[in-house]
Amino acid sequence: MNFHIENLSTSRIAYVRQVGPYGPANSHTMETLKTWARSKNLLTETAILFGIPQDNPETTPPLSMQV
Repeated sequence: MNFHIENLSTSRIAYVRQVGPYGPANSHTMETLKTWARSKNLLTETAILFGIPQDNPETTPPLSMQV
């Protein structure tokens, strides 16, 4: 595995969290963030969007949600 470390300037970060198995909900979560950012005029050409998975879906079973 190759790593690349990059120093970024100080920035404010907005995020949304999606808990559960990988799949369509991930796309929905990112669209929710983009919709919010557009409404605040933050989704510009210089905006950086990224997703950070917390687990490897090949080795970590989905979290069972209990309501």
